[in-house]
Amino acid sequence: MGCLYNSTVWRKLVFLLLFIIPEVALSAETGTMMDFTQHWAGFICLGVFFIAYSLVIAEEAIHLRKSKPVIVAAGIIWMIVAFVYAQHGDTHTAEEAVRHNYWNLPSCFCFCWPR
Repeated sequence: MGCLYNSTVWRKLVFLLLFIIPEVALSAETGTMMDFTQHWAGFICLGVFFIAYSLVIAEEAIHLRKSKPVIVAAGIIWMIVAFVYAQHGDTHTAEEAVRHNYWNLPSCFCFCWPR
């Protein structure tokens, strides 16, 4: 237990977590990423996100669970992203991203499941 408090071990661990692991994750990506910062789809996705977040904030007043607007907004955003990628002829990258993140949706359902 004493070696965990050694500053050299902590420095190496922090270095590993901050610098090595993200590089491995980024190198695993095979598709090309589009820049949505100045694209119409990026602005629409931000609008959908802000509307969903506003509904989450107003949960008490509108009697709507937080998970419903968030899940619907995520679906709409994924459809917009897939549409834009398909318009540019790249169906593989959007499909791969959806498949990669597909299991996040069931975990949200399980987390928000009524008790």
